[in-house]
Amino acid sequence: RVVVSRALRRVGYAVVEAEDGLAGLEAVREAAGAVDLIVSDVVMPRLSGVEMYSAIRAEFGPIPVLFISGYPATDFAGESELDPEWRLLKKPFEIAELLDSIGMLTTGSAAEDVP
Repeated sequence: RVVVSRALRRVGYAVVEAEDGLAGLEAVREAAGAVDLIVSDVVMPRLSGVEMYSAIRAEFGPIPVLFISGYPATDFAGESELDPEWRLLKKPFEIAELLDSIGMLTTGSAAEDVP
């Protein structure tokens, strides 16, 4: 989480960190849903990334989400009806892959100097 947050801040993103899915859900609630993108691990304590996103989507509608996991997509894809724009970034990954995935979700093309 720290490495991803630091990398995103270096390229100009405003980042809100949460230690688990429940804290992530609360952070989005505190922002009243004014979130442009969610970057979340799939497996987290208290509330999985998929469960967190399902709750966020139910309250605020679809928000682009980048799931990060060391597990195959089939391990969690059936747990929730996900937004058609979600992406999965498999661990381990390079920061350039992270930024490209974010670019695909937010602008429809790979990142150069996103945002």
